[in-house]
Amino acid sequence: MARSRKLYRLGANRYVQHNGSGPLPDEVHRYAIGHKGETPPYIPLPDGETTFQLGEEGYPGRQIQWDGKGELPMAILDFVRENGVLPPQSIRSFVGG
Repeated sequence: MARSRKLYRLGANRYVQHNGSGPLPDEVHRYAIGHKGETPPYIPLPDGETTFQLGEEGYPGRQIQWDGKGELPMAILDFVRENGVLPPQSIRSFVGG
């Protein structure tokens, strides 16, 4: 069973992303050592291509695409640092072509 993608919170405005496969980043291990073996809190990341909506509620804002692979775009990380959550999103479905 594959692990899910996560954005770990290591401290105030400090995040590290893990793609769900392979070993956890060293920063997560160091956090666990300093916190009696507990891993840091995290935000689960979408499993596929996603469009994030940036802007004030009720107003059209900027849309940022993420293909579900690789690093999150800097604008999304900035939003997370400021708000502690991912911005609103809509996940595209490619069912049926």
